[in-house]
Amino acid sequence: MGRVLGGPAGHVAGEILAGVLGVEANPEKVLEALEVQADADQVLRTLELKHQARLSEILLLQEQAVLAAAVQTTTAVNQTMRAEMRSEHWFYRSWRPAYGWMIGILFFLINIYAMFLIWNKPSAAASLIEYIGSTLPLWMLAFGVLGVYVHKRSADKKLLAGVPSPSPASVRKQLEHLF
Repeated sequence: MGRVLGGPAGHVAGEILAGVLGVEANPEKVLEALEVQADADQVLRTLELKHQARLSEILLLQEQAVLAAAVQTTTAVNQTMRAEMRSEHWFYRSWRPAYGWMIGILFFLINIYAMFLIWNKPSAAASLIEYIGSTLPLWMLAFGVLGVYVHKRSADKKLLAGVPSPSPASVRKQLEHLF
């Protein structure tokens, strides 16, 4: 019950609770009624048991809305990426792959330089490690962007090959065992 009252669908649960307490469907009035009522915990438990199906439905609707928003966002990103790939200008078609190559080559060269420096001047290792540590957030961002691109590009290739993209319901079913 508490999880529902705090979520986006809280107004529906609040209305149900207000109806049981016999007060106006107003958060302040409901709180006042609960403070006055000695057995407020029992009222909430009874309400939760009585309206378990409705509360489950509210939670399901809330989760469906979150999934729908995620699907809508993903669809918009995919449409943008497809438009870039279909573009006749080389820059719009090539900037994402070029970014991937650039990050990979840069990472490789920095590691080669670091090995060379440590091999030839071991006393510089501490300052090199400190420098690399200070740039870690930038590398995390760069590889995060690259990872999203690779994931989306792989999904696009699967789509072109005729492999259907998973529906929100099938994704939810796959994730249910994690929670």
